[in-house]
Amino acid sequence: MSSDSDALLQSIRRWVMAAVLLLGIGTIVLANTGFIITDYQDGLLFAGAGGVGGLISLVAGLRILGTFSEDTNRSVD
Repeated sequence: MSSDSDALLQSIRRWVMAAVLLLGIGTIVLANTGFIITDYQDGLLFAGAGGVGGLISLVAGLRILGTFSEDTNRSVD
């Protein structure tokens, strides 16, 4: 029974990380849009926001890929 709950929790973790990945990508898009709308005046502000969004997306993407490489054949006591 615990293997069923482990699989469900792993699936939930993957979906949450996918949502975080998409939020990071959305932050990058909004930063780029803000940079264009302000006629390229506030470059440092939007570059920082885009950098944070990129870092969030990178970490979330690596964590998602890491969940597929984990050992799923753990010994159950």
